[in-house]
Formats: sequence, structure tokens, C-alpha cells
Amino acid sequence: MMEVALKYKWNAEKRLVALEKKLTDVVREVREEGLESKLKLALRDSDVFIEKPSKETGRLYDMLV
Repeated sequence: MMEVALKYKWNAEKRLVALEKKLTDVVREVREEGLESKLKLALRDSDVFIEKPSKETGRLYDMLV
């Protein structure tokens, strides 16, 4: 039972790292294209909320909002 829980935790952490990498890439592309203000408006007007972001995700999210 504990092995299954650890496997789920490891998979979730792996997905979070992949998501953070994608978010970093998106932020870079948005800045290169000069679309920051449009993305900020979209995030502010949406229901996007990260309850307990990792340090990196929180930092990226704070840069955009």
C-alpha cells in the first residue's frame, strides 16, 4: 500500500516539474512576442488560482499577475 502511495506521489511530482518547465517556456515565449499585457489580462479575468504553488511556479505566476 505504501509503495502505491509513493508511486502516485512520485508521478505527481514528475508532472509538476514538467508543468513548471512548460510554464517557464510559455513565459519566455510571451515575453519574446511582447504579449505580456494580454496574458496578464487573461489570467486576471479567469478563475486561475494556484492554491499551494511550488516556489518556482509561484514566482512565475507572480511575474504574470
